[in-house]
Amino acid sequence: MEILLIELILWAGLAFLFWVMKDNMDGVETGLDADTPGQAGHPRGPLHFDQAEQLTEPIGSYLNAPIYRHARIDGKDYEFSYAFPHNGGALRLADGERYLQPGLVYQPA
Repeated sequence: MEILLIELILWAGLAFLFWVMKDNMDGVETGLDADTPGQAGHPRGPLHFDQAEQLTEPIGSYLNAPIYRHARIDGKDYEFSYAFPHNGGALRLADGERYLQPGLVYQPA
Protein backbone atom coordinates (compact mmCIF):
# COMPACT_ATOMS: atom_id res chain seq x y z
CA MET A 1 0.00 0.00 0.00
CA GLU A 2 2.81 2.38 0.92
CA ILE A 3 4.67 1.71 -2.35
CA LEU A 4 1.49 2.30 -4.37
CA LEU A 5 1.01 5.69 -2.69
CA ILE A 6 4.62 6.70 -3.43
CA GLU A 7 4.26 5.60 -7.04
CA LEU A 8 1.05 7.63 -7.47
CA ILE A 9 2.75 10.71 -6.00
CA LEU A 10 5.72 10.28 -8.36
CA TRP A 11 3.43 9.88 -11.41
CA ALA A 12 1.47 12.97 -10.36
CA GLY A 13 4.73 14.90 -9.98
CA LEU A 14 5.88 13.80 -13.43
CA ALA A 15 2.56 14.84 -14.98
CA PHE A 16 2.82 18.22 -13.22
CA LEU A 17 6.40 18.65 -14.48
CA PHE A 18 5.34 17.99 -18.08
CA TRP A 19 2.41 20.41 -17.74
CA VAL A 20 4.71 23.18 -16.42
CA MET A 21 7.27 22.53 -19.17
CA LYS A 22 4.56 22.72 -21.84
CA ASP A 23 3.32 26.07 -20.51
CA ASN A 24 6.87 27.45 -20.34
CA MET A 25 7.70 26.32 -23.88
CA ASP A 26 4.53 27.99 -25.19
CA GLY A 27 5.74 31.20 -23.56
CA VAL A 28 9.18 30.87 -25.16
CA GLU A 29 7.66 30.41 -28.59
CA THR A 30 5.45 33.45 -28.06
CA GLY A 31 8.47 35.43 -26.89
CA LEU A 32 10.45 34.48 -29.98
CA ASP A 33 7.59 35.52 -32.22
CA ALA A 34 7.37 38.87 -30.43
CA ASP A 35 11.15 39.44 -30.77
CA THR A 36 11.13 38.86 -34.51
CA PRO A 37 12.35 42.10 -36.04
CA GLY A 38 10.94 43.70 -39.14
CA GLN A 39 9.11 46.57 -40.71
CA ALA A 40 5.38 47.06 -40.64
CA GLY A 41 3.99 45.12 -43.57
CA HIS A 42 7.27 43.20 -43.97
CA PRO A 43 7.01 39.95 -42.04
CA ARG A 44 10.48 38.57 -41.33
CA GLY A 45 11.12 34.90 -41.42
CA PRO A 46 14.50 33.31 -41.28
CA LEU A 47 14.97 33.60 -45.06
CA HIS A 48 13.23 36.92 -45.78
CA PHE A 49 15.33 39.46 -47.65
CA ASP A 50 14.34 42.99 -48.57
CA GLN A 51 14.58 44.06 -52.22
CA ALA A 52 16.61 47.16 -53.07
CA GLU A 53 15.34 49.49 -55.76
CA GLN A 54 18.77 51.04 -56.30
CA LEU A 55 22.31 50.17 -55.13
CA THR A 56 25.21 52.62 -55.50
CA GLU A 57 28.91 52.95 -54.67
CA PRO A 58 30.39 49.44 -54.43
CA ILE A 59 32.75 49.14 -51.44
CA GLY A 60 33.62 45.45 -51.30
CA SER A 61 32.18 41.96 -51.48
CA TYR A 62 30.68 39.34 -49.20
CA LEU A 63 30.10 35.71 -50.21
CA ASN A 64 31.03 36.64 -53.81
CA ALA A 65 28.34 39.34 -53.93
CA PRO A 66 29.08 43.08 -54.08
CA ILE A 67 28.51 45.28 -51.04
CA TYR A 68 27.16 48.73 -51.83
CA ARG A 69 27.55 51.72 -49.53
CA HIS A 70 24.07 53.08 -50.34
CA ALA A 71 20.76 51.34 -50.99
CA ARG A 72 17.28 52.63 -51.73
CA ILE A 73 14.59 50.35 -50.31
CA ASP A 74 10.87 51.18 -50.44
CA GLY A 75 11.74 54.76 -51.39
CA LYS A 76 14.04 55.38 -48.40
CA ASP A 77 17.83 55.71 -48.34
CA TYR A 78 19.99 53.32 -46.33
CA GLU A 79 23.73 52.89 -45.70
CA PHE A 80 25.62 49.64 -45.32
CA SER A 81 26.07 48.68 -41.66
CA TYR A 82 27.47 45.14 -41.45
CA ALA A 83 27.43 41.66 -42.97
CA PHE A 84 25.55 39.06 -40.96
CA PRO A 85 27.67 35.88 -40.66
CA HIS A 86 25.92 32.69 -41.68
CA ASN A 87 26.71 30.73 -38.51
CA GLY A 88 23.18 29.67 -37.67
CA GLY A 89 22.60 32.47 -35.17
CA ALA A 90 19.38 34.44 -35.05
CA LEU A 91 19.34 37.74 -36.87
CA ARG A 92 18.02 40.60 -34.76
CA LEU A 93 17.67 43.88 -36.58
CA ALA A 94 17.40 47.24 -34.85
CA ASP A 95 14.42 49.43 -35.70
CA GLY A 96 14.60 50.62 -39.27
CA GLU A 97 17.38 48.25 -40.38
CA ARG A 98 16.90 46.26 -43.57
CA TYR A 99 18.35 42.91 -44.67
CA LEU A 100 19.58 42.28 -48.24
CA GLN A 101 20.99 39.17 -49.89
CA PRO A 102 23.38 37.45 -49.20
CA GLY A 103 23.26 38.70 -45.60
CA LEU A 104 23.93 42.45 -45.65
CA VAL A 105 22.36 44.76 -43.08
CA TYR A 106 21.60 48.37 -43.96
CA GLN A 107 20.63 51.17 -41.56
CA PRO A 108 18.66 54.34 -42.35
CA ALA A 109 20.84 57.07 -43.87
